[in-house]
Amino acid sequence: ILQEKQPDIAFCTHALPSYLLNRLKPEYPNLTVVNVYTDFFVNQLWGRKNIDYHFVPSTEVKKQLIPEGIDQNNIYLTGIPVHRNFEMESTDTLQHHPPYTIIITGGSMGVGGILKWVQELSPGGKILYKILCGRNEKLYSYVKSLHHPLIEAIPYLHSKAEMNRLYEQATGIMTKPGGVTISECLQKRLPVFIYHALPGQEEMNLNLLHERKLVTDMRNWDMQKAEEYIAAFFQSNEQMKEYKK
Repeated sequence: ILQEKQPDIAFCTHALPSYLLNRLKPEYPNLTVVNVYTDFFVNQLWGRKNIDYHFVPSTEVKKQLIPEGIDQNNIYLTGIPVHRNFEMESTDTLQHHPPYTIIITGGSMGVGGILKWVQELSPGGKILYKILCGRNEKLYSYVKSLHHPLIEAIPYLHSKAEMNRLYEQATGIMTKPGGVTISECLQKRLPVFIYHALPGQEEMNLNLLHERKLVTDMRNWDMQKAEEYIAAFFQSNEQMKEYKK
């Protein structure tokens, strides 16, 4: 790709291309390489030595990189980039009465424990569940086959504007702790409930987010009572006040 495109600058939003470009950089001395970290924790696969600039998600990551030999003048505290469609913060649109609208997502491929989670849903009338199925046709077909008035299948969304509209309709979101999704939810001031975390990056993201009370970890909840717990969260003035803070 480098030979074909001859780029002036390359932005790496994943550790693997960063690792590769870090190795290839001596062959392309005029190429500027930028690491754009999309998790709240940076692993050792990301390139360091030959990377020109680092766009970091937090002061903690900046403090991590400096002792590793990165010039602090080449580190920019940007946060995890969020698409411009999500930049407008929602006003206080949180519902204070059921049914609450909850988005369930597992990433654009619709993977990561989401099917198991959906199979165990037992709607009691307090929550309308909107399942983002991504490109997972098996999941989409399963949800459609339920014919349940409180469980809606959403196919792959082709535009950020569509996703933004969905965020605007939602009271909260159940998701995995991927950095970009979490950043979008924080931007939209949506309460986040974590139902699953893959070992590694997602688990480390979750630890940081949970420590700062930015998400609710529901992995060990009794599934039959999950809806009651979520409804209680939204009906608790104390929890809502703490979340807004």
